[in-house]
Amino acid sequence: MGATDARPDRVARVVFVDAFPPPEGFAVNDELPAAGGVVPFPEDRAAYFAEVEFQDFADDQLADFIARAIPVPERVATDPIVLSDEARWEVPITIVATAFPVEQLEQLVAADHPMTAEMRAVREMSVIELPTSHWPQLTKPDELARILVGEAAGE
Repeated sequence: MGATDARPDRVARVVFVDAFPPPEGFAVNDELPAAGGVVPFPEDRAAYFAEVEFQDFADDQLADFIARAIPVPERVATDPIVLSDEARWEVPITIVATAFPVEQLEQLVAADHPMTAEMRAVREMSVIELPTSHWPQLTKPDELARILVGEAAGE
């Protein structure tokens, strides 16, 4: 959303995969432990992720994913997002709901949850449900690819 905010005239559509458009001041993963300026995949994943976020992974596939996970720079996870250009709300967004059901998203919006502020402000939003893990590019790659290609084509 930060990139869209910076250049809304250059973005045709934003697709969030198992994520919401973050509100002003939100930090993506500031609760994850950092070490040496980076945030590695947490050893105690159950402390930071719900089990549903790992659905559809085979045991060996999950172990391989965790072993290959690349740490992100600490500030990517901890710095709050800065949003200032309301023109971002004119850019259509699509949310691909994977580890959370559409009904849960609808309940959060209806309750005016702070995490849904951007969703309530955007002019055009669609939600596509793809029940699987938080990482559908690994657990349902063909289905996710079809969705992304369709969204890029404006379907």
